[in-house]
Amino acid sequence: MKLTYNVLNTVRQLTLAILLCGLSQAEAQVSGVVYKDFNNNGFQNPPHEVGVRGVVVTAFIGAGSVVASTVTQIDGTYSFSATDIPVGSQIRIEFSNLGANNTSSGNTKQTNVQFYTVPAGGIADANLGLMASDDYCEPLRSVIFTPCYVNGDPIPGSSAGEDDALVMFSYDAKGVAGVDGEMPTHLAKASEVGALWGMDYQARAKVGVAAAIVRRHVGLGPLGTGGIYTIDFNTKSTAPLIDVKTLGIDTGPDPHTDLSSDKLIWTQDAASMSAAGRTGIGGIALSRDEKTLYMVNLYDRKIYSFFVGMPISTPNASTVRSFQIPNPCSDGDYRPWGIKEYNGMFYLGVVCTAETSQDSTKLMGTIYEFNPQNGQFKIFFQFPLTEKRGPADATADCKNIRYWRPWTDVFPKPCATFFEPSIGKTVGFAVNPQPIITDLEFDSDGSMIIGMMDRMSLQGGFRAVAPVDDGNVYDTFVSGDILRVYNNNGVYEMENNGQAGPLTGCGVGNDEGPGGGEFYCRDYWVFFGNPGHSEIANGGLMLVPGTGEILTSAMDPIDSVFHAAGIKTFSNTDGSSLRSFAVYAGKKGTLGKSGGTGDLKASCGNPPIEIGNRVWEDIDKDGIQDPNEPGLDGITVSLLDMDDGGVEIGSLVTSNGGTFVFNEGNVLRPLQYERNYQIRVSMVQSGVILKNLTDISTGGVPPAPDEAENLPETRDSDAIQEGIYAVINFQTGAYTQSNHNLDIGLTSCTIKCVPVVVTKKTK
Repeated sequence: MKLTYNVLNTVRQLTLAILLCGLSQAEAQVSGVVYKDFNNNGFQNPPHEVGVRGVVVTAFIGAGSVVASTVTQIDGTYSFSATDIPVGSQIRIEFSNLGANNTSSGNTKQTNVQFYTVPAGGIADANLGLMASDDYCEPLRSVIFTPCYVNGDPIPGSSAGEDDALVMFSYDAKGVAGVDGEMPTHLAKASEVGALWGMDYQARAKVGVAAAIVRRHVGLGPLGTGGIYTIDFNTKSTAPLIDVKTLGIDTGPDPHTDLSSDKLIWTQDAASMSAAGRTGIGGIALSRDEKTLYMVNLYDRKIYSFFVGMPISTPNASTVRSFQIPNPCSDGDYRPWGIKEYNGMFYLGVVCTAETSQDSTKLMGTIYEFNPQNGQFKIFFQFPLTEKRGPADATADCKNIRYWRPWTDVFPKPCATFFEPSIGKTVGFAVNPQPIITDLEFDSDGSMIIGMMDRMSLQGGFRAVAPVDDGNVYDTFVSGDILRVYNNNGVYEMENNGQAGPLTGCGVGNDEGPGGGEFYCRDYWVFFGNPGHSEIANGGLMLVPGTGEILTSAMDPIDSVFHAAGIKTFSNTDGSSLRSFAVYAGKKGTLGKSGGTGDLKASCGNPPIEIGNRVWEDIDKDGIQDPNEPGLDGITVSLLDMDDGGVEIGSLVTSNGGTFVFNEGNVLRPLQYERNYQIRVSMVQSGVILKNLTDISTGGVPPAPDEAENLPETRDSDAIQEGIYAVINFQTGAYTQSNHNLDIGLTSCTIKCVPVVVTKKTK
């Protein structure tokens, strides 16, 4: 096999048109780009539908011999020269090494096997769009849902129990809810779910799942520290799923002992100071097939998994598995939280808290890669938490608090105070930033985004009393963060002075991040023309691939609007602010600036399933689609639902070289995941070439057993004969959205046609 590599003089993303301008015709006889097709439309939409590097592209010519092979570059482009592929050649282009869980995207005739006769001008668009099911989301057709918090004991009928604890709103929401922005839609009252954080979404069933969180001043729901709840987005209602303690998973005791049922009365809730970040559930994540739930137990520092099925139902204790999270620290002070499923693996955030030594130089973040198949943890990325940051507040001594601090259960001394005549008390500002890695996302280029919560946001409130009441009240200010880690061809590099690989953020040289700047620079709140709070992000992240945006939970997300919480949206290109939405502002009974919203999820649907590919004439009867073997147009192909008695749900006629595609545009009912179907072709169709074709694939001359068993799925014939029909029986996958490798090879009869077939043997 001859290898031909096209060396590019760039490491940045370039469009195919720009690339080809610098190449002669001889250097680019056949070329194209492999890209992420996040919106599943069959076309690349730059700049966020990025090229995919490392895909192997192999060209076959004539009777099928390999001509050349190359690998896509960093921007997904590849090319073959005229020396490799002369004008007039009949070729087959194959794409392999597509990456974990990727398939060719829908709404396109360009699949992972393509056939061409090369014209004089060459071919410049032998492209391939790739997609994985969890890449797909149409943001403007989705909603965001997030927890919000109410002070007090949320027993039914109390004022603390009647306010919203879970809401949803449009993806592009902005402004202040009910003022110049939309009002969030109710999903659950505090009495139904209590305090929540971790969430995920089961797209096929349109059901969300949310887990309890332990935080000071906010009571738990009816299921306690181990509570997990489901959200039905059809009925916009929430229901208990399970207390995981009934599965044998100890999430710790409820620390709340003195909460008031009146949301306007703040109590000491002293035991929750220590319990925050140590008791209850942290992050949760569904498996790739959405049937197994993984959760981080803060109490024993283990990951647990259990089967919840489709749609989500109460799990059985027999399905529980547990995995001890390793300690990455030089001492025993490590605390996990955030968990993310990505390409079939899980990624877990752990912080070295230095809570025993109180030595801030020991603060460190670790991201583990966790393999759910073998239960193994591998350090994926580590980074110090010693960089200078922006001040949580610009007032008095608060402005001097510029670094993460070790975890502590001691309530901080106020860094500023003022007397509030309306309540007759001194109000102190409570600032004590303690790091937790609460969320992780992966951008279109594979870069990782880390969401950092400030633990103090779990330990404080708004005009709340201290754990030991000193007669004053306290406003707690968030001081979280959002960090970008560049994927440099598989080597991960923390942003440095606002630079993340080839991207330059808006905070270069602002003295507030790793290396003296920050990529996401607009994570501050402006009051009277100046930044009043400089680290308003608080750990919850959400990213829709292809949008170029990252959303984070935030304190005071809108300038000059105070005692608020909601979300802030940043550009993943330069870190600038795009829009902000306040779920509440100045509302009594909320937590004010103390982390008033939680994790974020979008109700993204599954991409439409697309199946098909090609009917061709197998001239040499070897079961392989050779480049010089023509596709057969004009053949009627039917699709049958075998789980519904074989009813026909689609019929079409092959075209464009024998291709056929079934999708939502030409079937009577939507194609479903994990369902049995049959593709059927009658071999006695009247008026078309098929009436002289009977034998499938090998034409009665089988290949050797080893050869038959090893025919590539991308280019072999998948059909068997049932009477007068050539059929392919198959089942759609649990999460892959398209199958473009279903092919039917037929051969001509020159004597008497007898419908007898010897098909490819399988083990």
